[in-house]
Amino acid sequence: MVYEDRYCSRCTNWKDLGDGRGFGCPIWDMHFVHNGTQEEQIKLILESFIPTKDNGFPDKCVMFNRTEDEIEGQLHFGDKKEGSNG
Repeated sequence: MVYEDRYCSRCTNWKDLGDGRGFGCPIWDMHFVHNGTQEEQIKLILESFIPTKDNGFPDKCVMFNRTEDEIEGQLHFGDKKEGSNG
């Protein structure tokens, strides 16, 4: 669940239906179903969407798209916080 917390739950492609029917996205579903396969073609497809870093851990999904809430909550370089003199 660490990967989901770090990336998936912050992505616009992540769907939580909230009615018990499920959650996820097509990329996560594909990884969930096929992770651990020995078929090279499938391994290459999985790797193309969620690449593995040099340290062996998964990197950010290429389809990752931050949610509006997260974007609005961040300051951009050069922005000032309200009430700051900086």
